[in-house]
Amino acid sequence: MKESSSKQEGGVYNPLCNMNDKGSCRKRKLNEDDNINNDINEEDNNLKRKKQRKDIKNIRQIMNIFNGIFNWIVSKGMNRIPCREIENINDVDFFNFNNVLSKHYGSRIIFVTDDSISKSENILGDDNKVGWITRRRRDVGHEWLIIKLKHPSIIYGIELNFDNIAEDVCPHLSIEVSENNSIDDIIKEEEFILNERDKVGNFTTFTKNEIEDNVGDNTKVEKNKDMENIKNLDILKDTENIKNEQTIKRVDNIKNIHGTQNIVNYDKNSKRKSYNFLDSYKIDKSISDLLEQQNTPWVELLQADCVDFLKTVGKKKTYYFKINNEDLIKKPWTHIRVNLYPDGGINKINFFGEFISIFKKHTIISKQKIFLNKPENGCTLIYYHCDHIYKGHPKYIIDSYKTDGFCTRRLINRPPIILRTLTNNSICNTSIFKFGVRGIVENFSIDIGNYKYDHPECIQIYLLDCIDILTLNLLEQKKIFEEDEKLLKKKIQWIQLPPFKITTTNQKKTFFHFNLLEYNLTHMERTATHFKISILPDGGISQINVIGTVLSTSL
Repeated sequence: MKESSSKQEGGVYNPLCNMNDKGSCRKRKLNEDDNINNDINEEDNNLKRKKQRKDIKNIRQIMNIFNGIFNWIVSKGMNRIPCREIENINDVDFFNFNNVLSKHYGSRIIFVTDDSISKSENILGDDNKVGWITRRRRDVGHEWLIIKLKHPSIIYGIELNFDNIAEDVCPHLSIEVSENNSIDDIIKEEEFILNERDKVGNFTTFTKNEIEDNVGDNTKVEKNKDMENIKNLDILKDTENIKNEQTIKRVDNIKNIHGTQNIVNYDKNSKRKSYNFLDSYKIDKSISDLLEQQNTPWVELLQADCVDFLKTVGKKKTYYFKINNEDLIKKPWTHIRVNLYPDGGINKINFFGEFISIFKKHTIISKQKIFLNKPENGCTLIYYHCDHIYKGHPKYIIDSYKTDGFCTRRLINRPPIILRTLTNNSICNTSIFKFGVRGIVENFSIDIGNYKYDHPECIQIYLLDCIDILTLNLLEQKKIFEEDEKLLKKKIQWIQLPPFKITTTNQKKTFFHFNLLEYNLTHMERTATHFKISILPDGGISQINVIGTVLSTSL
C-alpha cells in the first residue's frame, strides 16, 4: 500500500522514507525536477545564442559582400552619370545653342497623365504663363508626359525653371529620351481605345450578339446592311444609355455596322485632362514594349535623385545641367519624357542643342534653295564676343521667331565730335555660326528692323569651308573658334567678303540684300560650312538670312 500510495502521489518510491518524511521527499523531488528543467533551458538558450551568433555572422558577411558590390557599382558608375549640375551660371557653356524644346520650332506634348491645374504645353513656351502643374495624386504611380520634337535633335544641356510655382514644386523629377517615331502611333492607338471606351456610359459596350440576346432568340440580324442598321438602332433606343436626340442622330448616320462592337454615348470632348494609374500604365507598357522590341529604349538624361527641389524652394529657381556622357551627345533624339515624382509642377524646361538637318545626307548639289541660317536646318551659334549686349542675343538673328535680334551698347571710346568713320577704333563684335550642311551661299539678307536708328555703320561677313570642323560636336567647335579668336594672327583662314555698308537715306527701308553673285565670286569662294559676322562699330541687327544650295557632304 505504501508503494502504491507513493506512486499515486507522483513520487518515486524510496524505502528509506517513512510516512513522516513524505513532504520532504516530495520537496526534494521538485527541486530535482527544477534543476533538470533549468539545465534543459540553459542548453536551449545556449543553442539559441550560438545560432544567433552564427546568423549575425552570416548577415555581416552578406552585408559586406553587398557593400562591396555597391561600392564597386558606384565607383564604376561615377563616370557614367548622364549629366551633372552646374552651380555657377558663368560656367554654363551651352547657352549659345538653340532651345530645341521651344514650341516655336514645332515641339509639342503628345501625352500627359494629368494637367488639371495648369496645361503642360506651357513648359514649352517663352511667355510668362505658369508651367505644368498637376493634381495632388491620390492613387498609385506618378505623373509624366512625353514631348515630340519637330526634328531629331542633339542635346547638350538642360535648364529647369521653377519660378512662380513655389507651392507646387515637385520633389524630384527625371528626364528620359528616345529616338523612335513609332511612339506617336502607339499613343494615338491607345488613346483612341480609351476615349472610345469612355464614350460609353459606365464603360459598357454592346456587341452584336448581346443586342440579339436582348431582343430574343427569334430575332435575327439580316445580312442586308440597311436592315441591320435600322434594327440595331431600334434596339439601342430601348437602352438606358441613349437619352438624347444627338446620340440617336449619330447612330442613324452609322454606316457599315458589321463590326463586333457598337459604341454609344459619344462625347465630343475626347481630350482628357487626367488618366488614372491603370490607363496610364497601359499606355506606358505599350510604349516600353515597342521600344524594347525595336532596341530603342528610354535613355536617362537626368536622374531622379540628382536634386531634391523641395530643399531649395525659395532659394533657387533655376537649375542647369550639362550632359556628361559623350555617347549621349552623339545621338539625335526624337522624344523626351519628363517624370514628376510623385506630382507637382515645373515652370519651364529648355533643352539646348542643335537640330539635325534633313539635308544632311544629300550627296549631290541640290537645285532647291534653302535658308542655310535657319536653326531647323541645323544652323547654330557657336561663339560670340561682344563688348556689351544690352538687348537680345546674337543667336536670335538667325531665329525667325525672335524678331529683335540683338544690339550692343554705344561705343565707349567714341570721340566728342565725329570727324571720320569709327570702324577702325571699334571693339570687335563678332559672332560665328555653323551651318547644318555644307552649302553654296548666294545671298545675305539683313534686316535692321527696330534698330533703324541703332544700326551698325558697316557689317563684315566671312565664310569658312571646313568639313573637319563641322563634323565635330558643338562644344569642340566652340573651343576651336574661341582659342583662334584670341590670337592676334588667326590660324583659321576665313574668306573675307566685301564690307557691306548700311545706308539710311530711306528711313522706311529696313531690309538690305547682299548678293554674292554680283561680286563674281567662284563656287569655291562661296562654299561654306561656317560664317562669321562682325558689326562695326556698334549697333543692332534684327535678322539675317543666308540663302544658298546644299552641297554634297560626307557627313
